[in-house]
Amino acid sequence: MTALRSLVALPLLLILAACQRDERAAGVPAEERAAPAPPPEVVGYHPDSLAWLREGRPVMFGGKEWRPVGEPLHEESDRFQRVGDFEGMALYAPADELAPYAHLFIPFGNDVWQALEPADTAQAGAAGGAGS
Repeated sequence: MTALRSLVALPLLLILAACQRDERAAGVPAEERAAPAPPPEVVGYHPDSLAWLREGRPVMFGGKEWRPVGEPLHEESDRFQRVGDFEGMALYAPADELAPYAHLFIPFGNDVWQALEPADTAQAGAAGGAGS
């Protein structure tokens, strides 16, 4: 008779434990149970829409002049953090960097980014490349 009680009690205990686990999960807000948040919405800019770029002017940020350098690159938006604005355009830096930044980035859309370097660095790189 004791063995029969054990056989009946074990499934009941398992059901009770499962119910308690579901109740605990139900008490957790949905945002804590949900998958990680999607990367932030990033607005892309068409290069022709950027007056400063068309006119050859630098971006002013953090007391420095910044200029485009290199070809646009493909990176997912979660690799960047928004750090400021220039003439209504959002400026980004790598998500793992703190100010002062070595590079800034502007989004062209579809995970395409244009790197910016401080003007003194960008001009030195251009001068070094021309002589090589």
